[in-house]
Amino acid sequence: MLIDHYLPRYDVTEVQEIEVDAPPAVTYDAIRRADLRDPLISALFALRELPNRLSRRLHGSPPKPALKRFTFADLEKPEMGFMLLAEQPKREFTVGSVGRFWKKDYGWRWIEAKDFADFSEPGYAKLAVGFSVRPSGFGGSTLRYEARTATTDEEARKRFRRYWLLIRPGVAMVMRRALRRIKAETEGSFIPQNVYRSRTCISGKLLAILIVGLVSRPAALTAQDQWAFELRGGPAFATKDLGDASLNTGFGFEGTIGYRVQPHLSVYAGWDWHHFSAEASPPGADNDFEETGYAFGLRFQHPVGQSETAAVQLRGGGTLNHIEVENSAGDRVADSDHGLGWEAGAGMAFRIASKWQVTPGVRFRSLSRDLTTGTSTTPTDLRYFAAEVGFSRTF
Repeated sequence: MLIDHYLPRYDVTEVQEIEVDAPPAVTYDAIRRADLRDPLISALFALRELPNRLSRRLHGSPPKPALKRFTFADLEKPEMGFMLLAEQPKREFTVGSVGRFWKKDYGWRWIEAKDFADFSEPGYAKLAVGFSVRPSGFGGSTLRYEARTATTDEEARKRFRRYWLLIRPGVAMVMRRALRRIKAETEGSFIPQNVYRSRTCISGKLLAILIVGLVSRPAALTAQDQWAFELRGGPAFATKDLGDASLNTGFGFEGTIGYRVQPHLSVYAGWDWHHFSAEASPPGADNDFEETGYAFGLRFQHPVGQSETAAVQLRGGGTLNHIEVENSAGDRVADSDHGLGWEAGAGMAFRIASKWQVTPGVRFRSLSRDLTTGTSTTPTDLRYFAAEVGFSRTF
């Protein structure tokens, strides 16, 4: 990518992507055309601009006029403090800026584009922002945004990180909304800009610096659809007897909600159920064993090579489950309290539509509990592999 040439090393970065139902060339054109303003973005910008507005009022200076429209094309204007570093038409372009962004006036430092990569004057931060479009399934495209910030010395790094802590909460929100507006513009459902007219006075430079996410998170965050719901199920194979019971092949399913906290890392939580019959099991014959409860943990997903549709998945976490024994009549004859166990798994994810994935995989689970029957207590260890197929939808 072009950004790798201009800022290969950086202190913080932010990566966000969104799927667009339009060809790459159409999406690329919309990056520079879409109006990025809306009420929430205007409110966030006004909050960051408040020190400048107070300073101008105290000095009797007139307020800056409100922007009627703002697009990513405006970043290439010299008065915005940014410069076009490089472009591959219809594929990607990169802009850059140098300044002391933690100052109320952003401390812009104008340099030539050819000097950006080598600039190292102490006390400054360099920001490189790349926009790229690549093909995705079903004739669509993936719009990618990446911002990298590097400081030129330790003092600038300390100042920048303090500033980042202050405005960090709003940065991802601004970028998600901006990318969604580009998506809407591309797909032909953009709301007319007069719906979003705002009386808030917004500085052009402020809008530029927040729109590109100057103060990004220390780890990349892909801000397309961050939530996901998954249903998965399949056979389960016990690896040892459960007490005196020899478990047959079982079956189970699970439903989880996931939230993406990094580009490839999600947290998940949900409910699961697994059922095993047994050939012979105390406290009687023809008993069935059920494990039910909750699962939670981390899921890592990363594309396979340069693939747009296939990714490898790894997951690991805990369970809060209990084991229940039922007789042939369906009556519960033994139960354990809920307790902590663990699980680990691996698999693949294949994208079949812009928001849908098929997720085959295997998982190992372990739970140690005491089964209580009347006044008798029996220690048990339930351990099994599950071969599962799931369907996941992002939102």
